[in-house]
Amino acid sequence: KTCSSTGSREKCDGRGRSAKGGDGKSKPSMSQDARRARVSPILTRNGICGLFVFVWSFTLVAVFATLQAQRNAFQVVTHTREVQARIQAAASLVKDAETGQQGYLLTDDELALTPYQTAVAKLPGTVEGLATLTADNAAQVHAIAQVRSKIDVMLEQLAETIALHQAGQTGAALAIVRSGRSVSNMNALRIDFGNLAAEEERLLAQGTNGAP
Repeated sequence: KTCSSTGSREKCDGRGRSAKGGDGKSKPSMSQDARRARVSPILTRNGICGLFVFVWSFTLVAVFATLQAQRNAFQVVTHTREVQARIQAAASLVKDAETGQQGYLLTDDELALTPYQTAVAKLPGTVEGLATLTADNAAQVHAIAQVRSKIDVMLEQLAETIALHQAGQTGAALAIVRSGRSVSNMNALRIDFGNLAAEEERLLAQGTNGAP
């Protein structure tokens, strides 16, 4: 059958009615439910992508923070080992200076002075390097200043006894040694070096506490 329409021909349904709604308006090409069905997967995909980006960003931040903490801990360990190496070097040189002086007084052999002469040459730079490494720690700066002062006193005493022995006044040189002044100063230096090392260990534990 054919259906008439103003100014045009329209297709009819099986009962000869025009393909219009009961109110005379054309049926919509897509219902609201169909549109929702198409939009919903898009929103779901966007939501998943957003969640993925958030998780990925959070993971990157966490990884960066962990790496930074590990790097800081490594720097603390490296710095502490450098300081401790300087402390040990200074303590060893102090001992060498004393050993050289005593060996020379006992043997009158100039070669016995070699450890003393080496220590005298290296101690200033070693102590200065130690002071530079610990310049950011007020307590260590003060302690190293005390160590430097005691080393100066020790070297003066050693030089005095060596000069007396070289001048033929071995008795006077040995009298100074027996007075205990140098022994007292050496013991104080050993304590100071131990305190410096202990403080570095404390700083190491503090700096690496909680590091992954």
